[in-house]
Amino acid sequence: EEDMFLKEIEGEYGIITRVNVPYLEESVRWYEEKLGLRNDRRFYVSEVWAQLNFPGIKNTALGLSVGTPTPTESNVVTIVVSNIRRAQERLRELEVNIGEIEEVGKGVKLAYFTDLVGNRLALRENSHEHPKADEIGDG
Repeated sequence: EEDMFLKEIEGEYGIITRVNVPYLEESVRWYEEKLGLRNDRRFYVSEVWAQLNFPGIKNTALGLSVGTPTPTESNVVTIVVSNIRRAQERLRELEVNIGEIEEVGKGVKLAYFTDLVGNRLALRENSHEHPKADEIGDG
């Protein structure tokens, strides 16, 4: 198992989640204005691809690919937050249609919303008993 190809990601992005959007510039603006993500112009290809970084979080990005959105209940981009109620209120202030907070077990809370073209996203708050980010992985 020492030769596992995933070891090759060292120094690279760990995870890039991709969603399809029919128009790139307007979608980039929505993710910047509503979620605070930052368009990384080093990866930007006009009318093809934008890669948005999560401020303060390394090795993770959201890719916006020009194409037909395929929103489903099973494909959900989930963003973990420390205070879901505060994040929900902020999104509502920004006129994002976010649902009610649901308790789904083991202290995990979720609240679902969609982007401007219908891609499903969620906020997630973990229980205080769950491990912190630096304790996850390599397990």
